[in-house]
Amino acid sequence: MKIAIIGAGNMGGATARGLATGTVFKAAEITVSEPNKETLAKIKADVPEINITTDNLAAVADADVVVTAVKPWLVQPVIEGIRPTLAKRRPLIISIAAGIKFADLNGFLADDTFQLVSVIPNTAIAIKQSPTLIAFNDKVSDENKALVKKMFDELGSAIIIDEKQMAAGTAVTSCGIAYAFEYIKAAMQAAIELGFYTRSAPLAASPSRV
Repeated sequence: MKIAIIGAGNMGGATARGLATGTVFKAAEITVSEPNKETLAKIKADVPEINITTDNLAAVADADVVVTAVKPWLVQPVIEGIRPTLAKRRPLIISIAAGIKFADLNGFLADDTFQLVSVIPNTAIAIKQSPTLIAFNDKVSDENKALVKKMFDELGSAIIIDEKQMAAGTAVTSCGIAYAFEYIKAAMQAAIELGFYTRSAPLAASPSRV
């Protein structure tokens, strides 16, 4: 079984690296497509067996699973660009893009019979600790549901939800956590500016420590 991941940013790159060290796919069965050659070179350096390309059509040519891991506004042009190949191959399509619904994907594909999966991980996927939200459309087979759950369980913890819960779930597991860390970062910086020392400062420097 082969998988193509289109987009090698934070989510796409982390997903590719994680899957390459898992049990569902061998590294040689993974192809990553990305226009930035430097980004591709970093992935290749980390996982020499992985396949890289700047050509989306080449990436999906023999893929059984296609992951779109691009910004939401790029999902439509990416899918429309590979649509003829998708129509022939009929792969399982996994979208990692907040706000993109199954109805949108059906429109981009000009076809409502594809097996579609919506996935929202967070940046902890880079260390295989992501609580990943997963929603399936009504075309996905039980076999593919099990496949996707296993994929993302290996990258953290897969949480199966209904599509209508995606927006709220994203706020809790992804954006909400990011805001919490921003608060912690701001609080730490404020403490330093108020005269507290970080743990890297000498113990004798001050009795007040953060």
